[in-house]
Amino acid sequence: MSKYNREKKTFIANTDSSVIEYPNETYQANPTLLEKLPEWLRNFKTNFDTIGFQRHIGDLPKIKGSALIVDHPFSGSLEKHLNALQKYTGTIFTCDRALYKILPYKIPTYVVNVDSSYLCMSFFDRPDVREHMKDITAIFSAMTFPLTIRTWHGKRVFFIPWIDDYLTQSLMAIAKLPALNAGGCVHNTCYALAYALGANPIGLLGIENSYDDLSQTEYPDVHHEKIETQFGTRYSDPAYLHYANIMLSWAEVFYNQSKVQTFNCTQNGITYGKHIREISLESFIADFC
Repeated sequence: MSKYNREKKTFIANTDSSVIEYPNETYQANPTLLEKLPEWLRNFKTNFDTIGFQRHIGDLPKIKGSALIVDHPFSGSLEKHLNALQKYTGTIFTCDRALYKILPYKIPTYVVNVDSSYLCMSFFDRPDVREHMKDITAIFSAMTFPLTIRTWHGKRVFFIPWIDDYLTQSLMAIAKLPALNAGGCVHNTCYALAYALGANPIGLLGIENSYDDLSQTEYPDVHHEKIETQFGTRYSDPAYLHYANIMLSWAEVFYNQSKVQTFNCTQNGITYGKHIREISLESFIADFC
């Protein structure tokens, strides 16, 4: 990391035989990478220099039995499940934004944060959350906003979200952290972690990837797909459609590779398919708790 390291080059060299390469129709700009990369690297450097990464996701114990992933949807459908959640005794991964909502009913095993924005501080910087930090392990991206991490006073473990080969491998080598395919969003990160730790089956709660009404959207200026479901009309933007498709494809892979079953207990949204079946939370708890 020293500025005097003479192994550094002005640019990364391509080792194949081509000297000039022209863009073609298969090339696409990645707006997330172009917009977020400076923030990711700035956060990573601050965290590496000042916080350190003593423990990582490879230190977490394997899961014997089921896991439940809890997110906080815009529609408010999580609320109707909170009382039933008290009876679940398996491993709970909660997305950072859902933590405060479920704490009065259930203390999760893990809370997960993957977003590099300073806005996520508000999920943790709360008296009701602070009271229970000692009982929960927080799983952070190495690119999380530094003050978000410092707000958490309980156990912390870290990982590198996969970005691309050059960058991801460089960050892994520096931080001595494993990389995780985070799936583009926090609930997909939880899903990947639950699978990696051996959970079977995996339940989903509050994962809708859609809106009841366009007024709920985070992206008001983009086209939304109108989707008719067994729960009524839903609307989904390109980002949430992308997250849903990743989860649906992973569910197939997880089942084909390891016979891991996935059940969506939300009873709303669009995240259903051949390998993500609809079930009530009460039935999931009765069958797999």
